[in-house]
Amino acid sequence: MTDQPQDTASRLNRIEEILLQTATRLDQVAQQQQTNTSAIAQITEQQKANTAAIAQLTERVDQGFERMQQQLETNISDLVGIIGDGIEGVEEMLRRALQQGGNGNSPPTN
Repeated sequence: MTDQPQDTASRLNRIEEILLQTATRLDQVAQQQQTNTSAIAQITEQQKANTAAIAQLTERVDQGFERMQQQLETNISDLVGIIGDGIEGVEEMLRRALQQGGNGNSPPTN
């Protein structure tokens, strides 16, 4: 029965060793969690910056499209005016040709 205190001491030593290993591993896990938390915070800040940049780009694109739309409307309006002026010029030429034809003059030939 003298082996019992030795067995108890050996078991206590083994428990102490396991507890130290556990404490060491828990410390490593805590350090890794802190590293992960810091990385997540950095990623979150980068996401916020990216979101702000995307919002600015979206605003610029929207403004660009708006300017393009206004320019397109202006150009179409100008084109319609030019076509209208051209039609009026052709109508005027036809009127003159018809008037000249009605005055006994022969209409111009091609």
